[in-house]
Amino acid sequence: MLITATVLVVDALGTAGNPGTDLRFYLLFGGTLAGILLAGFAAWGLLGPITSLYRRGGLAMVCAFATVLVMLICIPVNQWFGRNGLVMLLAGFGLAAALLGRRAQRLRSQAS
Repeated sequence: MLITATVLVVDALGTAGNPGTDLRFYLLFGGTLAGILLAGFAAWGLLGPITSLYRRGGLAMVCAFATVLVMLICIPVNQWFGRNGLVMLLAGFGLAAALLGRRAQRLRSQAS
């Protein structure tokens, strides 16, 4: 979600006639890194029942770097549908995150 929002903001800055490409570069780089870190921390939290820190950390890193594969969806969506496609993709990711978060909470409460 964060990476899609970052691409949306970078696209908006690019079409606003802003000549400063440095800002867009740093925003895209920082947003991508923040998305990877956020995915890793979310996976770390959800993998709390795993007692082995080695396994938990390894799986969290795999989830974090798998975010890079999912963010590649933004490229064709932006090319084909533009900003409206990115907004719809962001809404879809937000809905999926909310539903999966609710399911994770339900599973956590059943395990207790």
